[in-house]
Amino acid sequence: MSTPNKKLFRDMQEHPEQYTESQLESVMTQLDKEPDVDAAWQEFEAKLSQRTHAGKPTRWYSSMRKIAAVFVGILLVSVTAFATVNIVQRRAAKKAETVENAVVSEPKSTTKVISPVHFENTTLDSILAKVASHYHLSVNYNDKAAKSMKFYITWHPSKGISHFIQKMNMFDGLLLSVNQDTIHIEVVEVEEDKP
Repeated sequence: MSTPNKKLFRDMQEHPEQYTESQLESVMTQLDKEPDVDAAWQEFEAKLSQRTHAGKPTRWYSSMRKIAAVFVGILLVSVTAFATVNIVQRRAAKKAETVENAVVSEPKSTTKVISPVHFENTTLDSILAKVASHYHLSVNYNDKAAKSMKFYITWHPSKGISHFIQKMNMFDGLLLSVNQDTIHIEVVEVEEDKP
C-alpha cells in the first residue's frame, strides 16, 4: 500500500462524513483485495537496504526499537494491572468472608438486619450450636438422643431467640425453653388422638 493511500485511509477512518458512499466503497474494495506478500517483502527488503548505511543503525532501526520499547511497556502495564485486579479481588473476597463471619457472631443487641439461615436435614446439635453461639447461650439436653434428631428449619437471627424457640416447639416430641442463659431441650411423649 503506497503512502498516499495510507493517508487517505486514515483520513477516511477519522472523518468518514467527508466522503461519499462510492469513495468509501472503493476504499473498502481495495482493502478486501488479497495482499501480494512477495511484492511487499521485496519492497521491505529494498527499503531496509536503502536505510542501512555501512552497518550503522538508521532512523528506521531506531523507530523499531522505540516501537518495541512501547510494546514492552504496554505489556508490563497490562501484567501489573492484571496482578493488581487479582489482588484487589482476593482482598475483597477475604473482607467479605470476614464480614460474613462477624455477622454470625454478633451479639443479640445488634439492630443490624441479618439474613435468614436455612438448615436442611441438619441435626439439632448442629443447629443449636450456631443459634446458641449467636445469642451467647449454652445448651442443656435432658435426653442425649435429641442431639441426633434432624430438622428442616429457617432461623431468622434478627427476630430473637424467643421466635426461634417458638418455631422449634411446633415440632412434636420436642420442648425448648430458655432459662438463665441456657437453652434447655426436653424430649416429650406425643399424645395420640383418641377417637
